[in-house]
Amino acid sequence: MTTLPLDLPIWMKRATRRTDWGALIALAFSLLAGWSFILHPGFSHMNANENYIFRTADYARSLSEARLYPRWTAETLNGYGAPIPHYAPPGAAYFPALIQLAFTNDPLQAMRVIYILSFVLAGTTMYALVTRRSGAASGLIAALLYVYSPYLALTAPHILGDFPVVIGLALLPTLLWSMDRLVLIAAPPDLLVTALTSAALLMTEPRIMGAATLIALIWLVFHESKRPQAILMPLVGVGFGVMIAAIFWLPALVEHDVVRWVIRALSPRPMINATGLFAPLRMLDPGEMIPMPQFTIGLASIGAVIASLPVILRGKAGLQGLFLLLGGGVIAVLITNPYEVWLMGIVAFALAVAGSAIVRRDRISGRWSRLILPITLAAILTLSFPVWLAPRSSEMTMDTSIEAQTRYEQLGFGIAVLPPDAPLPTSLPDTLTVLPGLNGKLTTIQSGGQIGILSHMTHSDTFQVSLFNPTSLQVLTSYFPGWGATFGDNSVRVMPHPDGGLMVNLPNPDRGELTISLGTTPPRLMGWIITLVSVGLVLLITIWRYQQRTAQFIDIDQLTESESRWSGVLLIGMLFALAFLSTGLFNPPIGYALEGSESIRVRTDVGLELLAYRRNSAELTLYWRTARFLPDNYQTQVSLMHVESGETLPASPLRHPGGYPTQRWLTNVYVTDPYRLTIPEAADYAAVIEVFAPNGSRITFFGENGSTIGQTLVLPINEG
Repeated sequence: MTTLPLDLPIWMKRATRRTDWGALIALAFSLLAGWSFILHPGFSHMNANENYIFRTADYARSLSEARLYPRWTAETLNGYGAPIPHYAPPGAAYFPALIQLAFTNDPLQAMRVIYILSFVLAGTTMYALVTRRSGAASGLIAALLYVYSPYLALTAPHILGDFPVVIGLALLPTLLWSMDRLVLIAAPPDLLVTALTSAALLMTEPRIMGAATLIALIWLVFHESKRPQAILMPLVGVGFGVMIAAIFWLPALVEHDVVRWVIRALSPRPMINATGLFAPLRMLDPGEMIPMPQFTIGLASIGAVIASLPVILRGKAGLQGLFLLLGGGVIAVLITNPYEVWLMGIVAFALAVAGSAIVRRDRISGRWSRLILPITLAAILTLSFPVWLAPRSSEMTMDTSIEAQTRYEQLGFGIAVLPPDAPLPTSLPDTLTVLPGLNGKLTTIQSGGQIGILSHMTHSDTFQVSLFNPTSLQVLTSYFPGWGATFGDNSVRVMPHPDGGLMVNLPNPDRGELTISLGTTPPRLMGWIITLVSVGLVLLITIWRYQQRTAQFIDIDQLTESESRWSGVLLIGMLFALAFLSTGLFNPPIGYALEGSESIRVRTDVGLELLAYRRNSAELTLYWRTARFLPDNYQTQVSLMHVESGETLPASPLRHPGGYPTQRWLTNVYVTDPYRLTIPEAADYAAVIEVFAPNGSRITFFGENGSTIGQTLVLPINEG
């Protein structure tokens, strides 16, 4: 880096500053990390991405009706509706809904845009964050280690479809970068950027917001231990962000107990394996219908951290050492809390910073100094190779209409706008008789009169009502605070109906329009007030800061011309590699992941087949497939039976095999169905497998030669 004379005026220093090729290269590599979203137009419907596409379309409909902040999903639960947007962080649906309305007119393409922008934001802000403290070469290494980490680049977006986590992991380095900039530079817009980033993160993935705040405090205390007052402004920015997000969290917290929370656990639930954290990432089997998530740190991050250890241990990279300790601590938390898989993103972030010490320029001198960065970049990309082979989707379009959302739930696939592991907020009783509908909107009238629907919108319904007598009207919409009604020019009281839904008492015979709409409540109004006041205050402070600003110049390290040139050559090489991979010629053989399993080939009388199984002391994995379309959603149950006594231990809950409804299975691909078992020691047990039809009857198993096995299939587990 060339140091400019201190006596030069600021305008001259700015004029002599070179183009930051490191930032452009980080942007380009980050863009290539999302190459599958650029080249492949569709999404798989076999993970939570499908639910977020439905939710995006739902938000877009609400916004098009001038509902600035949606709080209701009208079509769910057979038309009764539920306050899902009121409690769910809105960012993962709100951002793509804005893109849909403004540009794409398609929720799939809007989500693709947000995914691509998330990769770009994650890589560029990670580069800017680390560069400011450790140099441009370290910043570029940290950016690639982060965006090409297995969890961020493959598992979260493509396997799990965890859209909010991907956005949150992009906002994580953005928040730290804005807070760090607020300490070092304190430019007029920095406080506003910190506040808006904090609000966006809190309204998208609150768990990552909590982790980001803790990491930011550690980061700032480490660098500013001699100036503790410097930490005040970043904390003020985060505080403003929390207040800006009050429109979401305040009503959700205050009104948390006005609904009943239905736990719909994802089965099988993703889980961290301690040894798997350090295992190599395997390429995905093209014969597996739903790829199983691999929760691994990745060889690139592990290798970079190991190579950085000599520098860290010599005390030459205190920041990287700090984040190495942080990453180790999060790994320990993961091992003791194996279901908190989102922490894999925090591990990826911490180890990306820790591994960036590998390219410190004070380590190597001479002719090798200009090659250490491109060689390291090439090694990272090579070790991250399986990440490049993201699964392709055959679903180029998706019906997100109201009818499709209703059909999704009626077919037993779940709640269209809610991922399978998210709890459902509802005020409906457990046992509810669904009444016949009125033009798609469920309504009944209990005495003489006529009723017809005029309009059905996301947060309101309008009916034409003719009453011959005073009557009580039951509207089959879930009760929730805020529902109100007007009949003609008069307000009408809305109450919860004892049989479920809303009850509207109309005391006088009359004819007119009845409008039922979801309005505000004191907590929601207070949330709006806090949000608007906070936005106004931070804007006024930003304007004042612009009026008080003084010219300043911060000289930030940049890549050398040689490093930029070689990194550009590597970028071009990766473009050619991705072009070759996009042809599909490098895909692994179909079914290779079944190697080592025990083949069994058991058929059933409905078309479901058990291909193989894999067993160990703690887990039994079944591999199913179907050769023809399955007309029903079959469910499996596994129990343990003592071989000698025949005693049976409690069975697992009924569930879709592989956690995916069989009516949606594709033919001639297999589905992985893992079960975690607790087997008593020093005893011989066998696994008993049963498959149930929707009517509760068990299906029959047949051997490969056609012989009848029966309605239970027994597999040996261990031998005492």
